[in-house]
Amino acid sequence: MRVFTYYTPLKGRKVALENALIELWATSWKRAGWHPCVLTAADLPQDPASTAMLKAFNCQPSINRPGLDGACFARWLAVSIQGGGFMCDYDVINYGFPPREVSELTVYERHVPCLVSGSAEEFLRMCKIFATYRTDSLDQVGSRLDTSDMKILIRRPDAYVQRTDCIEYTHPGWEEATAVHFSNFAMKPRSLVPRHQHIPLIRSFL
Repeated sequence: MRVFTYYTPLKGRKVALENALIELWATSWKRAGWHPCVLTAADLPQDPASTAMLKAFNCQPSINRPGLDGACFARWLAVSIQGGGFMCDYDVINYGFPPREVSELTVYERHVPCLVSGSAEEFLRMCKIFATYRTDSLDQVGSRLDTSDMKILIRRPDAYVQRTDCIEYTHPGWEEATAVHFSNFAMKPRSLVPRHQHIPLIRSFL
């Protein structure tokens, strides 16, 4: 079974370090019986409806580095065109998370979309929710509006199934979890960067 990640170069992130992390991610998923696939902007559909949706994604307000949240929205569309399946951030390492059938949209780290599964129709349904989302006062960060795919998932818990198979590094249960999210948020404050060098020392999947 295929598992998809999405990569786009972003200002301030070194391509060599991102590629090294992707390689580590792919190795861990291969060892667990998966076929890892890396999607990029070249895999996005170019039909008028998809182009309009991508434009709507990029119009959503964000306080993050340019392009980050647009890419996070776009990956859902890229996976829907592939027929759905599993979508995974490349900082999620597999420690025994097995292939399984997909149906309704499922997020495996509560509301954090670092590991998601669903049919093509389910991914496209979420794309439409993201594209038509209207920010309000609850999306205020200081004097600015801000949203993301994760923040919309928090606002729309009715739109998907929440599971806890994937656990962020340092959160309770991460040592035994079958999938661990080694996020920048967890790693950088502990000086565990570049992440691909530290992850195998923290918990080896070999």
